[in-house]
Order: sequence, then structure tokens, then C-alpha cells
Amino acid sequence: LQYLYAEDNDFKGKLDHGLLADLQSLIEADLSGNQLEASEIPTHVFSLPQLRVLDLSDNFISGALPESLPVNTVMEYFSLRLNSIPSTIPESISNLRALTHLDLEANAFTGDLPASLANLENLSYLFLGKNPMNNGTIPDGFQGLVSLRELSLDAMQLQGGILTWIGDLSDLKHILEATRRLSQG
Repeated sequence: LQYLYAEDNDFKGKLDHGLLADLQSLIEADLSGNQLEASEIPTHVFSLPQLRVLDLSDNFISGALPESLPVNTVMEYFSLRLNSIPSTIPESISNLRALTHLDLEANAFTGDLPASLANLENLSYLFLGKNPMNNGTIPDGFQGLVSLRELSLDAMQLQGGILTWIGDLSDLKHILEATRRLSQG
């Protein structure tokens, strides 16, 4: 099996450590828009040797992202949008080195924005908005994300002003501001 598209159904059940485990040829997996639950995101899915797309958005996932994600140079698209994940975003997110699309929007992520996100130099789409972060700031390293086309940091309670370097991101076409406080800086 190389492509698994099971989105927008009414599938129920638990995503566990057996999830996709034996599918070593899997390239794309879209399980979005279901009623799948997980108390933790299984780490092994990030080690599948050919998995480029993993979409688990719009489910009932309430478990944390693993603190120690393995190095992965294949996965390009990862989405957990519209779940209830109450953890921090681990620094090891930067181990997903090929990511062009990262969507963690509309969860319950807390803590600071990990500075390691700036190491994902292929990112074109970064959606982190609608998470109750800890009133932190946008890491300065984000200025190195020169491939960004869309950036969402809305409703995150971030502080500080819009950074002057944001205009240097020449491919950036769409930005959702963190809060009104950013523009009042």
C-alpha cells in the first residue's frame, strides 16, 4: 500500500502504536476528518521510510507529540490541525527536515514557540495559530525561513511588535498576525 486516503468519514477508534506500522511502502496517509482518538502520537510513523504526507487533522487526538522525534528527511506534509493536543511543541520538530507544510493550528499547544522551527528551511506553510501559547515572542530565527509563503500565528497571545525582518521574507504572501498587541508593539 502506497496511498491511504480515508479522510472525511465517520471512522472511530484509537490511533495506537500499531498505526501504519507495517506499511513500509506508504507514501501518503490522510486520516483527517474522522473521530480517531490518541493518547499519544505514535513515534514510529515518523520513521516510515517513504511517508511524505501525514494528515491527522480534524480528529479527537488529545495526546502529546513525542518529545524526541526521530530524524526524518522524507516527510514533507504534517498536519494535526483541529485536535486537542495539550502539550508543548517539542524542539525535536526540527528533525522533520524535509517539511514544506506544518499545520498545528487550533489545538491546545502551550509553552514557547520552539526556536528550532527556524531550522526547517524548506517550510512554505507554517500554521501555528489558535493555540494558547505562553505570551512569548516570535523567535528571531524565523527570519531565516525565506521559503515561507503563508504564516499563521493568530490568536496565540504572543507579545512584542511585528518584527522588521518580516518584510524580508520575499515569498511570504499571506500572514495572519499573532494578536492586535503585535501591531501595537
